[in-house]
Formats: sequence, structure tokens, C-alpha cells
Amino acid sequence: MKFKNLLPLLVLILVFNCSSDSDSNDDNPSDNPGDNPGNTVLIEEIIYNYVSDDDVYIQSFSYDGNKLLSILDSEPDSDDTYEATFEYTNDRITRIDNYVDGELMEYVTLEYGTDGILSSFTVFIFDIDGENVAIRNELNYEDGSSNFDIDSYRGDFTSQTEFSGTTNYTVQNGNISSSAFPDTDSIESFQYDTKNSVYKNISQIETIILVFHNTEYGFDIYGANNNITQLDDDQGGIIYTETFEYTYNSDDYPVSAMYYDDGVLDVNVEFSYQLSISEID
Repeated sequence: MKFKNLLPLLVLILVFNCSSDSDSNDDNPSDNPGDNPGNTVLIEEIIYNYVSDDDVYIQSFSYDGNKLLSILDSEPDSDDTYEATFEYTNDRITRIDNYVDGELMEYVTLEYGTDGILSSFTVFIFDIDGENVAIRNELNYEDGSSNFDIDSYRGDFTSQTEFSGTTNYTVQNGNISSSAFPDTDSIESFQYDTKNSVYKNISQIETIILVFHNTEYGFDIYGANNNITQLDDDQGGIIYTETFEYTYNSDDYPVSAMYYDDGVLDVNVEFSYQLSISEID
């Protein structure tokens, strides 16, 4: 199950820095097994229980240390699957493959500047309306600010030269507070809790969030540092609202959540975690 249907066009918490991963955000809760300062909390499994039709979907995460290797989404008693796999070069993500039922539907290549900051990524999508389509996304950072824009260009697998739009992102306290589309009247506004994100401590989680937002078959992942509590999607004066309520463990990580669509309960969610054990000199 792709969670894109719940919150279309959502991007959260994109803080691009010179580090190749999110180790600076690592948490070492005092009541973790072993009480080891090298222990890192990582999301292991998420279970989505849909209220309306009793559907259940399970997302499983695999790692090398705190580098994400794959996300597998499956449904009990069904062969249907979604999967994303990640490739790294010098500890930076350089390719993401997205599969549906074992078939490669799209892949993404990522490029970085000499400063180590993500500069662009290109999404290659197989067979849209009978043709292969590629979209190149170029990042432009505001001087002295965490805010940034993305300019997108459409084309085929060989070249992408047709300008297709710009998205403006505003960042506050490390979180995206709004995403706006200058060519339309639409804007999205986000609110967050002050607790630890479900996805905190995953290497390059900010990059993963951004790339998945701009794919057809990738997962929606919300929150690199904190958890979203409300999304207001203003489509030219028509506002759609999603709200999120969490329960937390003693280390302020969510263990369950309830997702509401315009005030109506849509999904009950359960989270479970694992520890990545680092060697200590």
C-alpha cells in the first residue's frame, strides 16, 4: 500500500546539510536494551489498519547500520507488494528503485555538489501512456536560509528540457512549514509535535523524504525530526485538513497513531522499532 493516497503532495522536514547522513539526530534513550550510547532507534515495522474496509498493510524496513536498504509494503493474504531499494556510493544515496509486485516501475538517480549537498535528482518512470518519461529536479537554496525551491524539467530518458514548474518550500525549526506552487493558488501548511519522529536517525532521511515526494511509486514518509499533527491543504480557497494523534513511549517515540480525514477517523497505525548497535572505541 502506498500511503500517498492519504496526503497528496506532502513534503516534510527537508534540512539539507553537508553531512551524508542524519547521525547528528541520533537518540540514545536511557531505557534502551544495554543502555549503550552507540544504540540508535530505528523504525522496523509500521502496521496500517484502515477503518472503512478493515484492510491491513505492513511496512517493513531493513538497514545496514542506520542506512536504509529497503522498504517493503505487503498485505496479509495477498501477493501484492510495493518495494523501494536504495544504493549508496561513499555513504550517499545515489539510486532508488521502486517496484510494484516485483516489477521495476521507476528509478531515481541523485547528484550532489562538491559541498556534499543534494543538487539534483532525476526520476525515470517506465511506460506512462505508452512512453517512458523522466523528470529532472534541480534544487536552489536561498542564501543564509534553510528555504529552497525546486525547478522541474520534463523529457525522456535521454534529456529533460521542458520546464514544468517550481515549488517553493519554507522551513522553520528544521521542519517544512509550507510548500507553495507559484503557478497556482495552492499552498500546504504543516504543524508538528515536539517529539521524536518515527523516522528519526535514518541516514539521509531528509533526502529520502524529498525524493519520494517527487515520485509516482515511492512511499510517503512524513517527518525527519518530529511528527506531523496537522496538514491544511488550501486548493484555491478550498481547504482540506488532515489531523494526527499519537501515543508515545517513555523516550517520546510514537507507538501508535490515529489519522483523521476532515475529522473522520481513517487509519489506526502501530509502530515498532529496532536498535542499530554501533561499536564504541
